[in-house]
Amino acid sequence: MHCQRQDHLSKNRTRRVNMSRQLTETLRELRIERKKETLRKGWKDVPEWVFCSEVGDHLDTDNLQKRVLYKCLEKAGLRRIRFHDLRHTYASLMLAQNESPAYVQQQLGHA
Repeated sequence: MHCQRQDHLSKNRTRRVNMSRQLTETLRELRIERKKETLRKGWKDVPEWVFCSEVGDHLDTDNLQKRVLYKCLEKAGLRRIRFHDLRHTYASLMLAQNESPAYVQQQLGHA
Protein backbone atom coordinates (compact mmCIF):
# COMPACT_ATOMS: atom_id res chain seq x y z
CA MET A 1 0.00 0.00 0.00
CA HIS A 2 1.31 3.42 -0.87
CA CYS A 3 0.23 6.79 0.36
CA GLN A 4 0.33 9.67 -2.06
CA ARG A 5 1.96 13.01 -1.54
CA GLN A 6 1.42 16.03 -3.73
CA ASP A 7 4.55 17.94 -4.62
CA HIS A 8 4.14 21.51 -5.78
CA LEU A 9 6.35 22.17 -8.74
CA SER A 10 7.17 25.40 -10.50
CA LYS A 11 4.44 27.07 -12.57
CA ASN A 12 1.69 25.80 -10.23
CA ARG A 13 1.99 22.21 -11.44
CA THR A 14 1.58 19.35 -9.01
CA ARG A 15 2.43 15.69 -9.17
CA ARG A 16 1.67 12.72 -7.00
CA VAL A 17 4.45 10.50 -5.72
CA ASN A 18 3.92 7.25 -3.87
CA MET A 19 5.23 6.84 -0.35
CA SER A 20 5.19 3.80 1.88
CA ARG A 21 3.14 3.85 5.06
CA GLN A 22 6.40 3.62 6.99
CA LEU A 23 7.73 6.79 5.34
CA THR A 24 4.43 8.57 5.94
CA GLU A 25 4.58 7.68 9.65
CA THR A 26 8.24 8.69 9.89
CA LEU A 27 7.45 12.09 8.36
CA ARG A 28 4.54 12.56 10.78
CA GLU A 29 6.86 11.81 13.70
CA LEU A 30 9.46 14.19 12.31
CA ARG A 31 6.85 16.95 12.08
CA ILE A 32 6.01 16.51 15.78
CA GLU A 33 9.71 16.59 16.71
CA ARG A 34 10.24 19.70 14.56
CA LYS A 35 7.42 21.51 16.34
CA LYS A 36 9.10 20.72 19.67
CA GLU A 37 12.48 21.79 18.30
CA THR A 38 10.99 25.05 17.01
CA LEU A 39 9.69 25.89 20.47
CA ARG A 40 12.92 24.80 22.19
CA LYS A 41 15.17 26.80 19.87
CA GLY A 42 12.89 29.81 19.54
CA TRP A 43 12.55 29.63 15.77
CA LYS A 44 9.86 31.80 14.23
CA ASP A 45 8.32 29.01 12.12
CA VAL A 46 8.46 25.23 11.91
CA PRO A 47 10.89 24.38 9.08
CA GLU A 48 9.16 22.98 6.03
CA TRP A 49 12.24 20.97 5.09
CA VAL A 50 12.87 17.34 5.98
CA PHE A 51 16.55 18.20 6.29
CA CYS A 52 17.31 21.65 7.66
CA SER A 53 20.21 23.61 9.09
CA GLU A 54 20.88 24.15 12.80
CA VAL A 55 18.78 27.33 12.61
CA GLY A 56 15.89 25.76 10.68
CA ASP A 57 16.84 27.09 7.25
CA HIS A 58 17.22 25.23 3.99
CA LEU A 59 20.43 23.21 3.88
CA ASP A 60 23.32 24.27 1.70
CA THR A 61 23.43 21.07 -0.33
CA ASP A 62 26.85 21.81 -1.82
CA ASN A 63 28.29 22.10 1.68
CA LEU A 64 26.47 18.96 2.85
CA GLN A 65 27.64 17.03 -0.18
CA LYS A 66 31.29 17.94 0.41
CA ARG A 67 31.20 17.72 4.21
CA VAL A 68 29.04 14.61 4.69
CA LEU A 69 28.06 12.69 1.54
CA TYR A 70 31.54 12.41 0.06
CA LYS A 71 33.00 11.25 3.38
CA CYS A 72 30.27 8.61 3.77
CA LEU A 73 30.81 7.36 0.23
CA GLU A 74 34.57 7.21 0.74
CA LYS A 75 34.19 5.32 4.02
CA ALA A 76 31.87 2.83 2.28
CA GLY A 77 34.36 2.40 -0.55
CA LEU A 78 31.97 3.88 -3.12
CA ARG A 79 32.69 6.34 -5.88
CA ARG A 80 31.62 9.97 -5.57
CA ILE A 81 28.13 10.81 -6.73
CA ARG A 82 25.92 13.86 -6.34
CA PHE A 83 22.64 13.90 -4.43
CA HIS A 84 20.85 14.32 -7.76
CA ASP A 85 22.40 11.05 -8.95
CA LEU A 86 20.32 9.25 -6.32
CA ARG A 87 17.23 10.04 -8.45
CA HIS A 88 18.81 8.08 -11.28
CA THR A 89 19.58 5.19 -8.93
CA TYR A 90 15.96 5.23 -7.75
CA ALA A 91 14.71 5.14 -11.34
CA SER A 92 17.08 2.32 -12.27
CA LEU A 93 16.04 0.25 -9.24
CA MET A 94 12.36 0.73 -10.06
CA LEU A 95 12.89 -0.32 -13.67
CA ALA A 96 14.89 -3.34 -12.49
CA GLN A 97 11.85 -4.33 -10.40
CA ASN A 98 9.75 -4.28 -13.59
CA GLU A 99 7.91 -1.04 -12.85
CA SER A 100 6.60 0.45 -16.06
CA PRO A 101 8.66 3.24 -17.61
CA ALA A 102 5.54 5.44 -17.60
CA TYR A 103 5.13 4.96 -13.83
CA VAL A 104 8.83 5.73 -13.20
CA GLN A 105 8.53 8.81 -15.39
CA GLN A 106 5.50 9.96 -13.39
CA GLN A 107 7.20 9.40 -10.03
CA LEU A 108 10.23 11.41 -11.15
CA GLY A 109 8.03 14.23 -12.41
CA HIS A 110 9.21 14.01 -16.00
CA ALA A 111 6.79 15.22 -18.62
